[in-house]
Amino acid sequence: MHRLFPGEYVTVYEIKSEFLIRSYSRKIANTLFSLGVNSGNKTKRIILIPTWIKEDRSCLIAFLRGLFDTDGCVYRKYGNYIQIQMKLANKDLVDDIRDSVLRLGFTPTKVILDFEKVYKSYEWKFYLSRQAEIHKFIKLIKLRNSKHITRYANFVGP
Repeated sequence: MHRLFPGEYVTVYEIKSEFLIRSYSRKIANTLFSLGVNSGNKTKRIILIPTWIKEDRSCLIAFLRGLFDTDGCVYRKYGNYIQIQMKLANKDLVDDIRDSVLRLGFTPTKVILDFEKVYKSYEWKFYLSRQAEIHKFIKLIKLRNSKHITRYANFVGP
């Protein structure tokens, strides 16, 4: 942020495994708005992947990497059967992510509504379940979240 916006006041807080970037700069806000980033309640408004990201395969892959690193899950189901799940509170964004994953050649499940018992909220989710596609997805997206990487490595073995 400091390289992109020299002279603008930006603070970065590390919270567990996340970073919170805070700025009250109108210049930064207007730049982000011009790139398609909006403000407001993320669960109640329409949020879609910006067109410029969807039109550039490498940008889309990087974007999906970030989403899956933060909001995705890699887990084992039914013994050695691996699944990847994407779950968010905003249905429009989940639909858009699913469509993007589909355009990259994968076969995600339909988007379904799920009640999250821990947080007592509804969330929308889809899965990748075909084993060959999961390995291809991991190789293409190149997840960076160490939890996902370690889990996946443990599932597939040496």
